[in-house]
Amino acid sequence: MLLHGGVRHLFNVLRKFGNCPNSRLSVSHLNHRSLLKLTGRDALSFLQGLLSNDVSVLESSSTHLSQSLHAYLLNPYGRIVYDLILYGSTAEEERCILLECDRRIVSELGRILRRYVLRKNVNIQNDDRGLFALLPSSESEFQVKNSLEIYADPRSPSLGWRLICDVAKMNSMGGVKSVDLQEYHRKRCMLGIPEGIDDLPPGACFPFESNGDYLNAISFDKGCYIGQELTARTYHTGVVRKRLFPIVFDSMDEVFLEQVRAGSHVLMTFQNEYMGKVRNLYSSVGLALVNVDKALTKARVYVQLTEQIVIAASVKIPCWFRQPGTEQVHA
Repeated sequence: MLLHGGVRHLFNVLRKFGNCPNSRLSVSHLNHRSLLKLTGRDALSFLQGLLSNDVSVLESSSTHLSQSLHAYLLNPYGRIVYDLILYGSTAEEERCILLECDRRIVSELGRILRRYVLRKNVNIQNDDRGLFALLPSSESEFQVKNSLEIYADPRSPSLGWRLICDVAKMNSMGGVKSVDLQEYHRKRCMLGIPEGIDDLPPGACFPFESNGDYLNAISFDKGCYIGQELTARTYHTGVVRKRLFPIVFDSMDEVFLEQVRAGSHVLMTFQNEYMGKVRNLYSSVGLALVNVDKALTKARVYVQLTEQIVIAASVKIPCWFRQPGTEQVHA
């Protein structure tokens, strides 16, 4: 929900209509993310045939309450190419759809989309505005009223909201608590939410293993899209043996943490009982692709650094994974 009236007005309105003081809202500049803008009368139907979620919900956006949507671009084998967040923007004279993606692949994403345009009335261009995350202290401490026009993060209410605006305007805003990007990544990982090509290497990850079913990235009621067949089959069989879960290391010693790599083995015991691999790490918090049954029975794990050295860690069960008898984590 793109803000009208400038950045300073946003925080004045937040103080007026929110139920917590402004000091409890933190802002993180997401300079690792970029935006593409799609315009044209066929933009919605064009994306509907490509992405894993039901893009038609963006069509219901009014000028007062725009929608956001989490979705994947899949390859024909049902693996994730890129993770995206879509915004139905009504702030300009011509309605448009904004696509948020990893900054490193924005040009490649544009090329892929243009390859499918063919004769459709769709225009694709870069949007160089900045993207910011507005993070509440906790999900329950702040509720946005409908009179505001900022975008809710469609993956989880615990990740707050997105604000799209000129970076210079945001930098001139006073009285706002700014948090390091690593804090945003830490909060995201503690919720088991992957983002970008480091967490989701292109062509190597399946939607369910990446928690897309829990994080509102897949529609099971829409028509055909690229990669739908295998995704639907997994949904109907109901078997997901591995998932990305948060992993938290006991040690804060950088000497050890720097030795943890993507692909480092996660072990249940010192005797090398394998349960998964580390996917990515932000300081002492990261994501690991682990066997679900083993993760539910064994929170205490070890990550193998060398043949002789392991480091202790804990696999956490995030709040969205509702399983009887498990300890859930609220970031």
